[in-house]
Amino acid sequence: MKHLVWRCGGGSRRWRGPVIGALLGLLLGPFFVPYTGTWEAHGQVGTDRDAYVRLMSIHFDLPAGEAERLLEGRLAADELPVVLFLARESGIAAPALVAMRRAGTSWSALGRRAGVGGDQFHMEIPESAVDARVVRIHERFSATPRSAWASLDFTDDEVITLVHLQVLTRQFHVPVERVLRARADSPSWIEVPARLAGDR
Repeated sequence: MKHLVWRCGGGSRRWRGPVIGALLGLLLGPFFVPYTGTWEAHGQVGTDRDAYVRLMSIHFDLPAGEAERLLEGRLAADELPVVLFLARESGIAAPALVAMRRAGTSWSALGRRAGVGGDQFHMEIPESAVDARVVRIHERFSATPRSAWASLDFTDDEVITLVHLQVLTRQFHVPVERVLRARADSPSWIEVPARLAGDR
């Protein structure tokens, strides 16, 4: 492996590949590259879960270390964007929301308690993109006047789906149907960003 040599004041230092990679990551900003079960986010290689947490941290402008601390509170990884979404929309501290969730409160009920209604979870889902995961969501929004969307209740899985659709369509600049296809091809939401990154 060739080394990059930096000379200063008559001395020299050798910078190996990992250091150069880190510098390039800082210069190029967030980018994503598929890598056999792992992928690269913001110049760092890790597991799909690591990169997923970093992506959510970037989207919600939260240090990755703080996101990991939230997950230590026995919060499932795919619930992380939901608690961060509710914290952003309500102004309630994320740890307080995690505590309420651990007490058994559903995401819809927790949203209502935080002043976040069904209208804030809304995502436009084209008829052609509707699959088993979102068919009930689509039917409920379609059958309910927009003025009453705030009162809509959704299951925990539906809330998780709606928040992921919001985050991933914006982060990857792809339509809802692409995110839903990636989710159908993945064992969980954790792997979906890697699939979307591979399509870019």
